Amino acid sequence: MKGHRFAVLILVCFILSTLAQGVDQSKGAEPKKKQPVLVLLHSQFDDHINLGIGEDRLFRLLNLIEKMRKEYPNSPISVSCEFSGAFAEELTKTPTGKGYLDRLKQMASAGEVYLGYVGENEPTYRNRPKVLLTKEMTAEQRWLEQTNAAESFLNDFKNPLTGEPNRALPGGLLEMRKALGDPVILGSFAPRLGGEAPYFHQLLRMNLQPLVPGFPDPYFMMNIHGYRVSAVEVGSKSMVPVPDASSELFWDTNFLRASFTSTDDIRKFNSDEGKEALSKLFGKLDRSRVRLLQIEVVGYSRYLNKWPDGTAKLNPLAWAYDHPEYPDVPGGIKAFLNTTDIEKSFASEEGVLRWLLSDFLPANAGSRIVNPKELLKMAKTPVGTDVSAKTLREAASDWIARSKKEINMSPTYVQAGGTYFSAADLFQLLANSLAGINSSKKPPDKVRLTHIYGPILLEQAESTTPSAVITAGEIARVAATLTPKLNDQTWRPVPWNAVPTKIEVAGQRVNPAQFLALMVEAYLAPSQDTPIKLRYLLPLTAPGYFFPRQTETQDGGHIWTLRPAVLRLE
Repeated sequence: MKGHRFAVLILVCFILSTLAQGVDQSKGAEPKKKQPVLVLLHSQFDDHINLGIGEDRLFRLLNLIEKMRKEYPNSPISVSCEFSGAFAEELTKTPTGKGYLDRLKQMASAGEVYLGYVGENEPTYRNRPKVLLTKEMTAEQRWLEQTNAAESFLNDFKNPLTGEPNRALPGGLLEMRKALGDPVILGSFAPRLGGEAPYFHQLLRMNLQPLVPGFPDPYFMMNIHGYRVSAVEVGSKSMVPVPDASSELFWDTNFLRASFTSTDDIRKFNSDEGKEALSKLFGKLDRSRVRLLQIEVVGYSRYLNKWPDGTAKLNPLAWAYDHPEYPDVPGGIKAFLNTTDIEKSFASEEGVLRWLLSDFLPANAGSRIVNPKELLKMAKTPVGTDVSAKTLREAASDWIARSKKEINMSPTYVQAGGTYFSAADLFQLLANSLAGINSSKKPPDKVRLTHIYGPILLEQAESTTPSAVITAGEIARVAATLTPKLNDQTWRPVPWNAVPTKIEVAGQRVNPAQFLALMVEAYLAPSQDTPIKLRYLLPLTAPGYFFPRQTETQDGGHIWTLRPAVLRLE
């Protein structure tokens, strides 16, 4: 075990060294054209204890949107509003709250707001569905444990103070949908970073595919911090092959993820920080690729008394969850700012929006305010399209070329015909094409790419020095046995349409990376009798070693589904 860990450490160091060399070599390059900056305005509502502040924020936000749209009709703004189920439910209990719900739905139908869900502070921090995983569990049992917890977190009612669940009542995402309709964007919605695939599985069960968060800013309430270097390796270096791809956007399990952070030059921005702070941030942005900046408007934090570093002296929800018998912050504790300071923040915010709409956006071609639906439409995905045999041969050849730059790993994605395919995409496409070869002795003219999950569990190769040699025909025969499940889009608690954790071929039990390598060579082989040598490959692709996570590596099969988000900018 120690030897394996040492080998992985050497591998990671080599990858970092290679990436660093690539950066150094580009320093003397000619200045590149500045790419657009896309701005996503959002606001989050999840303090269901201090509802008065939430209603005040809604009043100010909705009026601000209407005011800015009237003043700048050529650049109409829109804001993504994310609600916790508990907050949405509280709004349904009063005439004022119901009025805000009606107004939100009217503005949503007019494209002025986009409604979403946030589970970051959904009751509570300490009493959430637990995932209990053991070494004795099978891959299927581990997945079930995680996706059952996801279902409970998203759907079940929780006591608004203690978090005690009641499966007989709707809560969380279900409550938000009941009050406001289907979400087109999600704020933080999974308690553990890196373990979102089982949550995506539940979203598909509900026929939802919204824009979802990527790498968040460090956040102490969820114990998420210190991963910015990892986000750089995955975001700006691994997922940006061309200028019209954004380091803040990437595909994961066929969900488009929008990160708050990817490098040191970008972060979550609060509109009350002022136009000077925003101008400074924009001035430092690396514009060699499309950038996405998420700006929070009418934010909750502006109401809170803060320490010099900007963190709240007391989080009202944390107080309520820690003191369910007396959830209101005592009068002697100055958790909230006075009205004068709050009004100053709103004046500063208007200055930010006016500078953005009248100065920065008009002066920077292609830069604009975007909404979740636009981003989903702009981001290219091959899922649901037919892939020609010519394109697939290009993809297989690209896999071979890219694999020469990796050490015992599959490339994360390949490019062919102007399209990017994830490792999981390529696995499904090759399996279907080889199945055609197995039955008719020639590859089909085209194959359909459908939704596919990465492996539900990652297992090491059984041998670091395999010696088996397998014919292309035998590989095609085994691939044909995999396709019924790979193509099955029926929702099941444990998905069938997932890259297998292990495959039996010619008496060998290989991991999916090894079998993908076999399929690539079998597809390109001149005949079915061509001998192909089994290779030693690790189950992860390179970003798996850097992707920020609070889960075990073996549960990181979603890495197989990563692909760049190349944008249609016209």
